Amino acid sequence: MKALKLSGFLILAVVFVISGCRKKFDEPPVSELPVLTANATVADLLALRDLSTNIPAEVTTDLVLKGTVVGDDRSGNFYKQLVIQDATGGINISIDAYNIYNNYPVGREVWVKCKGLYVWNNNDLPSLGISLDPSASRIPEALLSEYLVGGEREKYVTPKTRTFSTLVDADLNTLVTFDEVQFDGADAGATYADPITQFSENRKVVGCTQFGEIILRSSGYSDFAGATTPTGSGKITAVYTIYNGTQQLVIRDLTDVEMEQARCGGGGTSGNGCPTCTPMDISAVRSLYAGNPVNVSASKKITGIVTSNRNTEHINEQNIIIEDASAGILIRFDAPHSFNLGDEVEVDVSNQSVETYKDLMQINGVPLAGTKVISSGNTPSTQTVTIAQINSNFADYESELITLSGVTLSGGATYSGNLTVAAGADNITLYTPSYTTFAGASVPGGSVGVTAIVSQYNGTYQLTLRDATDVTGGVAINYLLNETFSSLAPASGADLALTGWTNYAANGGTVKWLSKEYSNNQYAEARGYQTGASSIETWMITPSLNLAQDQYLSFQSAQAFHTHDGLTVWISTDFNGSNMATATWTQLTCTLAGVNDSFYDFISSGNIDLSAYTGQNAYIGFKYVGDDTNNTGTFQVDNIKVFDQ
Repeated sequence: MKALKLSGFLILAVVFVISGCRKKFDEPPVSELPVLTANATVADLLALRDLSTNIPAEVTTDLVLKGTVVGDDRSGNFYKQLVIQDATGGINISIDAYNIYNNYPVGREVWVKCKGLYVWNNNDLPSLGISLDPSASRIPEALLSEYLVGGEREKYVTPKTRTFSTLVDADLNTLVTFDEVQFDGADAGATYADPITQFSENRKVVGCTQFGEIILRSSGYSDFAGATTPTGSGKITAVYTIYNGTQQLVIRDLTDVEMEQARCGGGGTSGNGCPTCTPMDISAVRSLYAGNPVNVSASKKITGIVTSNRNTEHINEQNIIIEDASAGILIRFDAPHSFNLGDEVEVDVSNQSVETYKDLMQINGVPLAGTKVISSGNTPSTQTVTIAQINSNFADYESELITLSGVTLSGGATYSGNLTVAAGADNITLYTPSYTTFAGASVPGGSVGVTAIVSQYNGTYQLTLRDATDVTGGVAINYLLNETFSSLAPASGADLALTGWTNYAANGGTVKWLSKEYSNNQYAEARGYQTGASSIETWMITPSLNLAQDQYLSFQSAQAFHTHDGLTVWISTDFNGSNMATATWTQLTCTLAGVNDSFYDFISSGNIDLSAYTGQNAYIGFKYVGDDTNNTGTFQVDNIKVFDQ
């Protein structure tokens, strides 16, 4: 028995020795880690950018940057990127590799040898990559060791505590924490993203004691996409980012969200107002402007009813339009707001600038904390006028809610873009941004009533709808084709199949247009990504169209992860519905989603005149070309309409 015990002891001792030796081989001691000398900071690197052109600036000297990883791809919420920060700021590094966190996890110090790399703002976010072409900026995995050198691990960065109003550009790509916050009502208890379609989602985070809100952006490919957001309050830690001017937070994983306290009564709906300020009529504020920016005097406030509707996204998230008995005006806040149509608000305008943007008068940079809701659910008043009155006395109506009766709308099948509102010889532009919730709604023909806000852009007088319900009466436009893809629901990514339509893979390929759905909207999609195809040419072709009279074509398109312009639109009058080889196709000129458009933001094609083909049968073909290597971009098409005016 003693011999057995001794043998066991010796074996155990050997195991400990071997284990100790193995650790030395697996992870070198700190003294054996490579050491480089940093001679630049993030701020130094960002100073190389030319923000006037945003053309990527090449680093031509031997700059070495040292930072700590604060964002990696472990959870899938950061895709092919690494975020590092130092004492001066942070930067996003584009890398063409997966599982980057194995070598460069959160908390690891990293030296970046910057010579030969390019620095620029990628959709406003400070970024570093290997190419002058931002669409091909990722550092190849095989070259990664030439630019990145890993140092000590577990050197975690302490996040900076911020409020919505104290975020600055120097905080971009850095770790920040917000205390006493919660998810906005509709976003509390919702999934972080869509794990089925793998689409990313925005969820609003609002303050309990601070005013305002900020977006939390989560990827549909993240491992927590299907998890639900907390319904309580607490704090959130995240990397602060920006996308085309929109402030965003990106978490590393669910441990960054700590909201276990009871839900608070906040939510960014009301600030402090200014109890001691002297009231002013809005008309008095407008009269201050005489061609150059001018500040309102101290201790002044205005009160009015919100006539804009943030919920339909017809107006920028930092803007509202309010009106009192004397006039209306646009107010631009210093952060996104939560004021609703019909709210009566008190706004502290002390020392704020009255100026114009694209010729439209506004009060700019108003602090959210100086605005409070007095009452809600009010019905904004409107005045019935004529187009002639607006055009001849525009200053008297700017930013006011008006109603026109007995007018006609022309110029498009949907509200997206510019339409013409006419009454006899008088007319004015009706403009609806393509990203509004009602942009794709059908425009009625005949005599209609229009309620809208009077506006202008670069001297062009125009009207702005709050919703499609602002247009009343009229008759339905005669559509030869009106395909909204709603019959495809639920669309799960199968090959698109519609009666009378052709879904064709050319050159012996197998990749076709797909039936897709996102946020209860169905559409057609083509892509190269994850298809495994070396070459793709796929056509989505309408049924035969009898163009017996002059017709117009319109549709909406969107893109995601743009790598190439893969979408074009064609027309044929000799296609027989099946034989592509014998058909002649002519490309149509239209507006298509491209690299500068936001992901999944459908834009209007405009009205494409088909009168050259009147009296003939025709087919419209949507052609996508790409592959699964370089030309992987995704394109969506929706609301295809052929109609007469």
